[in-house]
Amino acid sequence: MNKYIFAYISILTAGAVILRPPENLTRLEGDRADFHCKAEGKPNNLTFHWLRNDVPIHSSYFTELSTRVVVQTDGTLIINPTSKADSGKYTCRVTNGIEETPEANAWLSIQYPARITFNPSLQYLPLNLSGIIRCYIESNPSLQFVQWTKDQRVLDPKASPGISILSNGSLFIERVTTDHQGQFTCTPYNFHGTSGSSIDMNVLVEDPPMFAIIPKEFYQAEQRGTVSMACSARVVSGPRSPRLNWRRTDGVLIPSDRTRQQDGFLIITNLRKTDHGSYDCVLENEVATLVASTTLLIESTTPHAPTNVTVDVGPFFARIKWQPAYNGGFPQHYVIWYRQFGSSTRQWRTLRVRAADDTSSFTVYNLTPDTLYEFQILSRNQLGDGMFSEPVIVRTADVDSYATVFPTDSSGVTYVPTIVKPSGALPASPFAVTVISTPEGAHVEWEGPQNSSVPIMYYRVEYRKMNEQWGRSSEAIPADGRTFYLAKDIQSGITYEFRVYAFTLTSFSEPSEIVRFTLTSDFAGNLSPTVAIVAGVVGGLIFFVVLTILLLLCAGCARRKRKAKRERYDSDGFHPENDTLTLKRG
Repeated sequence: MNKYIFAYISILTAGAVILRPPENLTRLEGDRADFHCKAEGKPNNLTFHWLRNDVPIHSSYFTELSTRVVVQTDGTLIINPTSKADSGKYTCRVTNGIEETPEANAWLSIQYPARITFNPSLQYLPLNLSGIIRCYIESNPSLQFVQWTKDQRVLDPKASPGISILSNGSLFIERVTTDHQGQFTCTPYNFHGTSGSSIDMNVLVEDPPMFAIIPKEFYQAEQRGTVSMACSARVVSGPRSPRLNWRRTDGVLIPSDRTRQQDGFLIITNLRKTDHGSYDCVLENEVATLVASTTLLIESTTPHAPTNVTVDVGPFFARIKWQPAYNGGFPQHYVIWYRQFGSSTRQWRTLRVRAADDTSSFTVYNLTPDTLYEFQILSRNQLGDGMFSEPVIVRTADVDSYATVFPTDSSGVTYVPTIVKPSGALPASPFAVTVISTPEGAHVEWEGPQNSSVPIMYYRVEYRKMNEQWGRSSEAIPADGRTFYLAKDIQSGITYEFRVYAFTLTSFSEPSEIVRFTLTSDFAGNLSPTVAIVAGVVGGLIFFVVLTILLLLCAGCARRKRKAKRERYDSDGFHPENDTLTLKRG
């Protein structure tokens, strides 16, 4: 009788797992919304927690919502009825007390007819200026159109020159006249219709406030100095007299401890570099708001940071453009800082832009394709470095591994790009590698892959001494029919290993087979014919130069001796132009 032994393996405990996450929902306001969240675990004593926008749904933060919410035992979240305010992210979090707590998210969008949110009974338009009659609307889905009436008649903007409806539903009037005064209503519509019209809005046309003095286009001042920027309003009596205030255009607060406003003038003392910028003189009342702007230039400072930096990329380059900022009163130049993004080990590289003060673009070459880079621009003048621009992070374009054209640098010269992160199809490996001794060194030859579907751009030969690390490498050898390399920096009597790689623009092959080679001492101790000829020519030239120098030296010595002899005769009273010599033969 056969006996069978059966083994049963049972998982006793396991953390909760979400099998069916909740799905995004779109509901009309007032309808019911059900979020399903199916999970399991061992033990199966699951507890479901629901959150809205990362806050527990039954917390005191959602007091009103919690009265309309039910969480069933199977994890289903029911919201009934729904409200516009319920839109947002909902998170299902499950636990059985073991291991981590899984969670899943879904979004709820509540739609409703377009509606009016605010009903002002009175609005003003400024005479002879542009004006807006506002209609305060909310809508989901987006607004389709708004119907306007004036004095209980439908107003067709297309039939009213100078009047148009803005994207938010408000009525824009290009130039206000007294004819635009009246009683208006607006009614918004979307896919679900409308919740109704606004109340009647009385629109009055009145004279706007006016400037008496406007600030100059710009003011210049030195650090630690004082500046007074002029601005004032025309005096108007009545309940709608204008108010005048100053502000910075960029929203930065004006320092209260160093500024004061006097008769509309803005006075800033103990000026600093940070005070540089654009300022607005704001004149307003119920009818209109007018703004007059000026620029404060703080001189004799380091430059300000360039703005509006954009980067256009290719596979191997990035063209950077920027808006030059104020130079501090001195000529400035720029330094491009860049690095591969996302690695703390990647050091910043810098490139100085050697061009005019108003330069606003530069191209960085020799980048790696399909790689994130971070760019910043630093401005500099004779007082030192300014501030960095905001960083810009971009990814270089990918390159086709079948490309057959080398990239070019700033001078238009082609170069071999560095492959940091190989990508694309790999070329086949070179084969039939041979190494022979020559008087000049080791001559390496190989065969390129036959009928390769991946185009090869160049080769590299790598070699090392036996039992050492690979380290020596040849320059890039273009794949233009040349399949050999001469290694000159090797020693006789030592065994070397050689291998060859094939490269595309983006990747490289597996190495060829390794070939071992020892340079023979016969070739290592002899000069090649070419070297011998060159040595003979150089030796002959050296001999000729030395001989010429010796002859010139001898001639110079002879001349000096004859001159010395004449001088000696002259000192003894012998003057050939006055005396006659009598020669005696003995």
